[in-house]
Amino acid sequence: MNIRYDNGLLFIDIKISYLGKSKLIKNVVIDTGASHTIISPDIVSSIGISASPLDKFITMYGIGGEHYAYRKKIDSISICGMDLKDIEIDFGVIDENGNINGSIGLDVLLELGVSIDLKNLKLKL
Repeated sequence: MNIRYDNGLLFIDIKISYLGKSKLIKNVVIDTGASHTIISPDIVSSIGISASPLDKFITMYGIGGEHYAYRKKIDSISICGMDLKDIEIDFGVIDENGNINGSIGLDVLLELGVSIDLKNLKLKL
């Protein structure tokens, strides 16, 4: 899978599925410094993903400060043609300007066993 390098960040596109509906999400950052994946809630509202009382609400701390999100189990997340099924993903605002729609963290990268080829800008399984 091709990686886009833009403004010092590595971007890929992913697909997520929830309750039988799927969405391609563009402009997702590969973030090896993040322990957990997070997706913007605005980008997935069209397939029915929203916070509910059954979700776990969390606080994250990082270089950008304190952020809040909800954790929800989704049907699958697809990267490089590989699916992780029944996975918990965080949903929260990570870019108030709307240029970044999510961040793929080590939870997904390690589970898939991806390799990042920086010389050729490729994500490989």
